Amino acid sequence: MSIHAHNFKDLKGKKFGRLFVIEDSMERYFKEVVWKCRCDCGNQKMIIGSRLSSGVTKSCGCLANELTRKRLFKHGKSANSDPTYQSWSNMLRRCYNKKNIAYERYGGRGIKVCSNWKNNFVLFLDDMGERPEGLTLERIDNDGNYTPENCKWATRKEQGNNKTNNILITDNSVTKTQSGWASAIGISPAHFKYHYDKGRNIEKIQSIIKMNKLPRTHCPHGHRYDEENTYINTKGSKVCRKCHMSKKSFKHFLCIVDKGGMK
Repeated sequence: MSIHAHNFKDLKGKKFGRLFVIEDSMERYFKEVVWKCRCDCGNQKMIIGSRLSSGVTKSCGCLANELTRKRLFKHGKSANSDPTYQSWSNMLRRCYNKKNIAYERYGGRGIKVCSNWKNNFVLFLDDMGERPEGLTLERIDNDGNYTPENCKWATRKEQGNNKTNNILITDNSVTKTQSGWASAIGISPAHFKYHYDKGRNIEKIQSIIKMNKLPRTHCPHGHRYDEENTYINTKGSKVCRKCHMSKKSFKHFLCIVDKGGMK
């Protein structure tokens, strides 16, 4: 029986960048075909089909090496100032430097860097490409290792949603983090946390936010906000005259009692 899936794409004999596809290696990575390829420089490399067809991997690493040399050292530029190199270097520190502040959440949990990336920035660059502005390196599976298949460039918000200490909340079969629900409802994460910590479910929080956005016609005690019963205080807030007068009367009553009156 053939091991090829119904959507199998035969890449044998095709060329992608500097890579010529020799044959199907008969190996599979999560049901994807792993192809045996030969680079223009003479090296052979096993590469999954999606990385070839998408253009992510274009050489055995030699192309990235050439680009790196030109990009990092032209005009005396230092590797330490390059964003992609910094991401690679920080990844290694988190996983292998026990003195790093983030080690406990990475290396301390058993998170490792794949052998190709661990000792070779060029291969990391070849697999991931240059780091886009404003993005950071993220693992798709937060419990998985740093590998080409498990990494992507992501926004800070995406990374925040993928932290191990995030609380996941499920409502009507939909699961989101607290910040995810806050964004969906249209409030800040701190505002959402305030309601959630009081034991309110998603439906209740949505109802409260919706009510707060509606124009108020009555005060909390049921007095109507009309022209005769309403005034605007120095802070610009709407005030109910009846409630205000009641508070003044109560304070006056307390003052009389305090002075020994009404015996």
